[in-house]
Amino acid sequence: MPRPPSAQTSALKFLLDYFSKDPRAGPVGVPTLAALARVSYATMWKAVRQCKEQGLLRGGYRVSIAGKEKTGAEPRAVAAPAVRLERRITRDLLTGSITRGRSLLSVKELTARYATSSETLRRALSSVESQGLIVRHGRHYAGLGQAAAGHLSIVLLAYRENKGEGFALPPLEKDFLTFCESACGNARISLTLALLERSDGAMVARDVRGNTVQSIPAGEDIAGYLYLLQSEEAFDDEIMRQLVTMQKPVAVLDGAGIFPRDTRAYDTPLVRIFTSSALEQPGKHVATYMLSKGHHHAAYISPFHGDRWSQARYEGARKVFAMAGEGFSLMLFAADHSIKDRYFEAEGRRHSNGHEIEELFSLWRARIPACFHPETEAHLLRLRRGVYLWGEVRSVLEPLLDKAANDKRISAWIMANDSAARIALQYCLRVNIPVPGRIAIIGLDDVDESRDLRITTYNFNFGAVAAAIVHYLLHPQSGYWQRRRIVEIEGRIVERSTT
Repeated sequence: MPRPPSAQTSALKFLLDYFSKDPRAGPVGVPTLAALARVSYATMWKAVRQCKEQGLLRGGYRVSIAGKEKTGAEPRAVAAPAVRLERRITRDLLTGSITRGRSLLSVKELTARYATSSETLRRALSSVESQGLIVRHGRHYAGLGQAAAGHLSIVLLAYRENKGEGFALPPLEKDFLTFCESACGNARISLTLALLERSDGAMVARDVRGNTVQSIPAGEDIAGYLYLLQSEEAFDDEIMRQLVTMQKPVAVLDGAGIFPRDTRAYDTPLVRIFTSSALEQPGKHVATYMLSKGHHHAAYISPFHGDRWSQARYEGARKVFAMAGEGFSLMLFAADHSIKDRYFEAEGRRHSNGHEIEELFSLWRARIPACFHPETEAHLLRLRRGVYLWGEVRSVLEPLLDKAANDKRISAWIMANDSAARIALQYCLRVNIPVPGRIAIIGLDDVDESRDLRITTYNFNFGAVAAAIVHYLLHPQSGYWQRRRIVEIEGRIVERSTT
């Protein structure tokens, strides 16, 4: 007996039939199309996206046949097949989805993947090669092009949040540093670290040994600069202005949505903003995934909602649920402040919780007679800070979880990040809420603890981010980069046992 067609195949056939009967039809909402085809919203959304990638449809969440304006006016120009294919290949190269190691998929595999002819593929690959994104070796292509001849280096500037702890980065930023080193190794260039810290109100740079340097490294052997913004305090206007005056390409990795929104002062051809975690795309991906799992009512829960990144993730998820139509909802349970930015006023000074724990540690250290090795003291400080912040996150988050658990319609919790997802999982175990039987839980970050606890989460694809940044710093004149000021690299859902 022949197997019945898949839901997505049925959705594709419906779309082609629907618009072929009336080429002037549209724009039509994706929820409406899903209802007419009797498939889920997520299935129809995937089918629509596939049609748009092939140039058959146009629009956002309301689509019409390609080349037709909403008013039925003259059709607008549609890019040639090779041009559309070149854009898709470039995007897929930067996300790492068509490479094995440093090699591209074979020409036969690429032809099948993009459902195109070998001649159109050849033209598209030739255009991508001219941008320096790939290099040809005989009949095969390699991934991102190599560096120019000679020894080159990329300077990574990272803010050292806590003095006395050496080069201490949060877990996600440590993961990115590993991928960045790998990408530099593949390009045969070196990576130079410059640590930033505040001293007497000004930002100063130090080397990895803690020695103060007079200025940010510069010279002919510097290919470009990577400014890592991992916290609010990491951005410094004067440092950014210095980087702009270097007349070298500058990549700003904004992982928390903290780069100034009014960026006219840095609006130069050599500055690009990269992100995979601070805009709406992660929230959209997670919401679409939850809809595909059949969750009609979900909650977005965040104890960090004073931060831009949390607001952006919620907004992305909200838009997807709103477009799903009636019978779908996303409810917000959030603290309107950021735990990391909470502070109190005492003796005319502003104290954040991070500063408070440092003062408590200093007081404890002054009152005990024992002498500790500097590395031991640094470890104790990290441990105490982690316990302090973890306890405060839990104290703010659990009342939000109580409210979400009381709404019996909600079958899925979208947690702001993996730290919140971990607490949510422990909460459910304690109050006997089956996961994922009663509540499905998903986080964002894909940190080690999520892998250990088997929490479904969203991986920000730092490997692709690092590769894209290194390519930009080595090839800033590539046509691909000239079209983009803010570059968002798509991540991916990592499905585990909590959904």
